Amino acid sequence: MLGTCYGRPMRTRALVLACACLGLACSSTEATPAGLLAEVDLRGHLPEGAPPVPSELDEHAASFEVCFVDDAPFDPVGLQIVWHSYPGEGGDAYIVDYAVSLTEPSKGAVVTVVVPDEPGSEIGSINLTPGAPWMEVALVVVRCEREVLVFPRKYKQSLLDQVQIVADGTVR
Repeated sequence: MLGTCYGRPMRTRALVLACACLGLACSSTEATPAGLLAEVDLRGHLPEGAPPVPSELDEHAASFEVCFVDDAPFDPVGLQIVWHSYPGEGGDAYIVDYAVSLTEPSKGAVVTVVVPDEPGSEIGSINLTPGAPWMEVALVVVRCEREVLVFPRKYKQSLLDQVQIVADGTVR
């Protein structure tokens, strides 16, 4: 005869406990932890004829969220970008470098940064008018992949989010 616990057979309790443990194990995946994701030096991408990089640079920072999915049971990923720029002559401005940090991890989100020279990453000017000041802009591309089972639904996500940082300190 099987033992009982609170009037129920122990086998039923063991089965329920095993299913609960399996559900927890399936819903847990490795996520990118908080911290620095990428540091990118753009000195090699400065346009021809740009003035030399001075020793003192302007620092800018912006925070934003990526990897957002409507009606998902997890939060988006929080990122911060810090970049340095310097002014040139006649209203020109140049970006020297940037760093991307993950500030708020999210369940199962694997986050990477597409760096210059990889497909999808661009550096240019926001002014397209001939003779207009060169206002450098860098396209920061963030790749987010996630495969998470949150019973009863499985989420599979592969996204590219883009943010344009501008030498004047703005974000587009």
